[in-house]
Amino acid sequence: MMRLKLVVLLLVQRCGAAFYLATRCILLKDLWQTANWLRGVLLNFTWVVSLTGGIVLPAQALDLPAIYQQHLAEKPVGRYEQDGYLFIITQAQCSDESKHAGTAQGKIAEAAFYAQLAEEVQTRTVRIAPHAVAPSTLARLAVQALIRAEVSSVNIRHQKVADVRLPNCIKRQVRAVAINSFVSQPTQVSAAQVEQKAGELLVAMLQQHQYPQLMTVFAEPSEFSVLYQLFELLSASDSRTWQAPNQIEQMRDSYDINGVLAAVKSYQGILYANVLSTNKLAADTFYQQANSLFKQGVTPELIEQKLSLSLNADPQHTQSWKLLSSLFRAINPDEAGYAAKQYFIHSEASLSAWVSLFKALEPSSPAQAQAIQILMRYVAQSTELTAWEIKQIKG
Repeated sequence: MMRLKLVVLLLVQRCGAAFYLATRCILLKDLWQTANWLRGVLLNFTWVVSLTGGIVLPAQALDLPAIYQQHLAEKPVGRYEQDGYLFIITQAQCSDESKHAGTAQGKIAEAAFYAQLAEEVQTRTVRIAPHAVAPSTLARLAVQALIRAEVSSVNIRHQKVADVRLPNCIKRQVRAVAINSFVSQPTQVSAAQVEQKAGELLVAMLQQHQYPQLMTVFAEPSEFSVLYQLFELLSASDSRTWQAPNQIEQMRDSYDINGVLAAVKSYQGILYANVLSTNKLAADTFYQQANSLFKQGVTPELIEQKLSLSLNADPQHTQSWKLLSSLFRAINPDEAGYAAKQYFIHSEASLSAWVSLFKALEPSSPAQAQAIQILMRYVAQSTELTAWEIKQIKG
């Protein structure tokens, strides 16, 4: 109790002295200067009273606007660390003929701040291990998803430091975040986690038939050019369509009665083929006969004939294309690729078709085959595949 009295007495003495000096200095002509001096006395020193320790310490109060004016006012838009704070400066300019920036520009500048704050939180909260996931677009999507999962519950407080209008109809906003608000030990994300997430995202896009997005994912590099072509066709099926003519001048053989196989081969499998009259029952019948012969492992020529008849009856018979690709891998590897691409297209990019595709590409395009095979290893971690498919993926 005695200690508390001494503290109070000291506080009264200091405040009394300050006010005494203030009143002695106040003249009408310098009233404004004295008020500012007194304000400085009250702002610059805070007397912190600790009843448990009985300690009275002066503490310098951080004046964020003053820090900004002194160090950052002339800086362009960006992020700056100063005196233990991260200052984020954003601006927005009028898009119309307005003379002064207003609410609309303020909202744009604010949105830019939150986007940059999110990047800072991600950078300072998560560390991504080196990985070899390709293509880079898929890797980036996987990393972003992993970061969102790690930082979704992080709440970072910030303070608005400045909100001013500049010439040329520009709104400038400045906000500050205490650097110690960010976690001190970032979460580590392993290469295996990136690979698994890449596989999960790929499966999700395939299940949702997001062909335009998949086309974007596989735009680069060249090892995935075949996938880009296939998803481009799936995104706009009418972009490359072939219709069997009434009379066939050239046929692949006597069983390619509508010229379906010849047309598909000439376009290297990147084609939607149609016939004037589709006969699904006949296509199924010929396929069943071919499949029975294939299981017996006999007469590959007869199997090819049956499949040719099936696909000329219905060029979009998925299982016939799959079986034809398997047959060609054994007897005519150079032609397995176009059949595998047709299986990919008509199965709507089923995972089984991915396996058939890279197996068919191995003799002619080993780099593309290997790139797709590696992708399928990521996919295999998050979906069900047959024992044969898993064996092919593992290599």
